[in-house]
Amino acid sequence: MPWPEVVALLQKYTRLEKQGDTGLYHVARIKQWLSYLRKEYDEATELFQHVRVLNNSPDIARAIQAIDIEKL
Repeated sequence: MPWPEVVALLQKYTRLEKQGDTGLYHVARIKQWLSYLRKEYDEATELFQHVRVLNNSPDIARAIQAIDIEKL
């Protein structure tokens, strides 16, 4: 799966997660996924470095939603 499709899935997930707020569980899940994705996608490393210092769902969602898939 190409990296832009992975980002699209992450963006969709952050929108769905807003509907059923799970607090810190959501934060940990996104960070864990990005950590795993770093093994296959070099681009995930940069996103993980940015997201790992964020501590709440809205900030992480904004960071992921801000990625312009068209420019990847």
